[in-house]
Amino acid sequence: EEQFLLLVEPGEAEEVEAAAAAAAAAEAGSSSKGSHCGKPQAMLLAMALRPLYPIEGSVCCFLAAVAAAAALHLGCIDSEEHNDWVLSIRAVNVSSFPFVEDDADAGLLPLLRTGCLAQSLQLSCDLFVRQQQQQQQKGPWRQQLQQLQNKLRVSCGIECHAMQHHFSGLSARQQQTVFNYLRQTLALPDRLCINWIRHTDDAKHRGSFSSVPSTDAAWLLAAVLSKWRNEEDPLLAARRNAVDALQLLKSLTTASITEKAAALQQLQEGQRLLKWQLAQIFMQMDLLRSSTSQNLLLLTVRHCPPFAACSFYLRLLCVLAAQQQQQQQQQLRGGAPELLPCVLLCLTEGGPPGGPPGGPPGGPRGAPGGPQGGPQQQAFIYCCKLKASSYSPDLFPEVLLAVERLSSSSSSSSSSSSSSSSSSSSSKVVQRDPQDLNLLRLAVPRQGPDVQRLIAALYLEAARKQQDAAGDEDLLEELLPSAAAAAAAAAEEEEEEDEEQQQHEQDSDEEAAAAATEEEEEEEQQQQHEEDTDQEAAAEEAAAEAAAEAAAAADSDTDSDAAANA
Repeated sequence: EEQFLLLVEPGEAEEVEAAAAAAAAAEAGSSSKGSHCGKPQAMLLAMALRPLYPIEGSVCCFLAAVAAAAALHLGCIDSEEHNDWVLSIRAVNVSSFPFVEDDADAGLLPLLRTGCLAQSLQLSCDLFVRQQQQQQQKGPWRQQLQQLQNKLRVSCGIECHAMQHHFSGLSARQQQTVFNYLRQTLALPDRLCINWIRHTDDAKHRGSFSSVPSTDAAWLLAAVLSKWRNEEDPLLAARRNAVDALQLLKSLTTASITEKAAALQQLQEGQRLLKWQLAQIFMQMDLLRSSTSQNLLLLTVRHCPPFAACSFYLRLLCVLAAQQQQQQQQQLRGGAPELLPCVLLCLTEGGPPGGPPGGPPGGPRGAPGGPQGGPQQQAFIYCCKLKASSYSPDLFPEVLLAVERLSSSSSSSSSSSSSSSSSSSSSKVVQRDPQDLNLLRLAVPRQGPDVQRLIAALYLEAARKQQDAAGDEDLLEELLPSAAAAAAAAAEEEEEEDEEQQQHEQDSDEEAAAAATEEEEEEEQQQQHEEDTDQEAAAEEAAAEAAAEAAAAADSDTDSDAAANA
């Protein structure tokens, strides 16, 4: 009880009267001097500044009230009660709890002003270091702050022992210097600064300012502080999450923009390359030589660029040439002629023969293409039938396969007859591309026209055979009804034969079952006869044994009679 006992000084009666007057003024609606009239976050340092209270009993009382407020605040979630707490704090006089009035001139939210200068500066240093740690900044803050405090003491002209006195006894100039140190040097926010200037000119409050916090004011203060913290933490977390989300969105947007820029650049390069290649294709169309032989279009392209040695570009050349020939025939004869099959002979320079079909066979223009370093001419034959279908298939793959086999057989026969067989059989004259069955590669470019004419002849022969086969199919379609009737009659005859065969099999099964039954009966009769025979033999044996026993008995009687007579 002595711990919580507060001594009543002579001047406290006046303070009690002033507190009653302030409460009456607050109830009447007017502002009371010394009360809190700002935001609740102005009281954030109430718990941090508790070591500054000079009276030990008041400190224990204040801590007990704070603990009680922390336990009771869980049940207080109504906003109206929170507003009542704020109004109650405003009605309490300044002498009964730490001074927390706004400074209208500086626009600050000042806090407690009780304690000595050394303790206050140490608390300010702790706040500054905590603020730097929250901002994730590292550095020797405490050593630097100690040097700044020494400079502050020298600039204010304060001796070392004066640092333990209450700072309210300092002059206005000294308090202004300390205030600038907090605001400018430490860069503390307004809500964490202390009002160093108030009551300095008042002789009554100069020196010791022994304001003691009461239990009621401390409980209300802790409740408001806890309410504000519960509302502030989710807001800070939401703000931090929003900042992280914005940073993540910024990084994703930057990466997406970079990827889109790279893709756009690649697309532009591809468009430029495609445009240049199409221009080369159209130029080759102007230099194309074409001739028609029995509804077959023979095409020849000389000095073709290396990139055109691909099946896609060769087919495009065939399509353009066939459409051009179709337009010419339509202008001459009228009607709508069909697109003719094409046999394209392409001669190009650069790159060794047998390169990849999907790209240019040689290097850049002017690069050596052969093993000797000079440009080597290549020959390709591409054959295709446009608008091929299942009713009218493309015969060129089979024709090219026949040409390849014919070339290999002729080369093998010539190599066996000649003396230099190894040199002649080392390379094939004609080779079909393994990836595209319509593309044929020639090892000897000067044989290109001969191979082209051979392909045309073989294709016409294959087309004639296909037409004959189609005629046979038409004849078969005409005979289809009678064939269907004959097939139906044959099916009926087969069904009758199947029925007869099934009936015959059924009769055979019945006969076999009857024979099996008779055999079983005969076996049973034989077994019965054998059993009877065995019984008769046993009876005869028993009779014989009985006769033998009777004879033996008669003999024994005779012997006994003879003995008696003797």
